[in-house]
Parts: sequence; structure tokens; C-alpha cells
Amino acid sequence: MQLKKRMAEALTLTRQGLDRLAHEPGPREPATSTWDDWTLRDVWAHLGAWLEFASVKVEAMADGKPFEEVNDVEQFNRRAYERGVTLSDSAARRALEERLTALGKAASRFSETDLDKATWPTGFRMTLGRYLVMDAFVHPLQHILYHALKTSRDKTFLTTLEEAKTLLAWYDPAMDILGSFGEFFQGEGAQVHFFGSVDTGPYPRPIQERIRQLGHG
Repeated sequence: MQLKKRMAEALTLTRQGLDRLAHEPGPREPATSTWDDWTLRDVWAHLGAWLEFASVKVEAMADGKPFEEVNDVEQFNRRAYERGVTLSDSAARRALEERLTALGKAASRFSETDLDKATWPTGFRMTLGRYLVMDAFVHPLQHILYHALKTSRDKTFLTTLEEAKTLLAWYDPAMDILGSFGEFFQGEGAQVHFFGSVDTGPYPRPIQERIRQLGHG
């Protein structure tokens, strides 16, 4: 699959996962949130902030202009959270969609050859195409699945994981990015061991067990 097609698939899968998370019934969201306990609005605001940064960064690369890198991730995340709590759910979601679209437009400025180069100043040792898929799909996917598990939105968790598995396996064959979800099954700080399975895919063991518990493995 070409990198442009992978990026298009990434945007589609992310939008589908976000819609699913927004519409599947879950526990009533609290009127206020905390830094340690995010609501959907906080997830929207967090993802929107990173997508905005990525789109500005990629546009600057396309124009051959300098850009300001994020040097303190914790500070960036806290500022995004603080801005997000001032927004309504709908405003945060609308901004997220606008920024996802902006990243797609920025990515479209690059040729297939450009996307396959690892010499762009992304801050990572990867091709520009993989970097774009990380921002447009992998990072949002982590939060979609995490919040689905946190709020017992099992349909969102299962369907999103199933739809994402092909692109995710291309990006991260070991599925290491899902390792942190072990806390939902084995307790905080539990070690997560990885292995493959015909029935449940090459997911971390706790996620395989959850899939089986829900009758899909």
C-alpha cells in the first residue's frame, strides 16, 4: 500500500473511532474533570492540540520554514488540558475534527517520494509517512481504546481494534503501543507480555483476555 493511501486510511479509521466513542452509551460524564481523570471533552482537547501542532509543523516543512518544536511534553499536555476545560464538549470535538482535516491537507502537499524519506525534521527516526500516520492514527487510537476501556464502551473497544489492526500491525508489528492498557486487567504497573494468537491477534495478553471475555476470541 502506498503511503498516501495509508494516510487516507489513517484519517478514516480515526474518524470512525472518534464517532464510535462519542455515540456509544457510557457512564454519565462528570460536570468537571481532573488532570488524572479525563472526560471525553478532555480527550478531544488533548488530541486536538497535538493535531494542531502537527499540522502547523508539517505545513512549515512543506514551505521550508522553521517551526517551534515541543520540548516539554508534560507542559504541553497540561496547557492543552487547561485550555480544554474552558470548552464545551461540542466545541472541543469540532476543533478536533478541524485539526484532523488540517493535518490531512498538510500531508497532501507531499509526494509519495517525499513521504518515503526519513530526512525530514520530524523529531523521530522514521519516514515522514510513518510520522503522519503516528499523529493522525496511532496517537488518537491509543486514547480512543484507553477511554473505551475506562468507560466500559466494549463495542467501541472491540470494533475499533478490529478495524485498526491491519494498519496498526504495519506501524507497530509488536503492538507495543497497547502495552499500557494492562492496568485495566492486571493492576497498576503490571508487566505486559506479548505473544501472537490466531484468534485474537498479536495483542498484549490482557487485551486478548478481554476480547475472549467479551465472546469475540
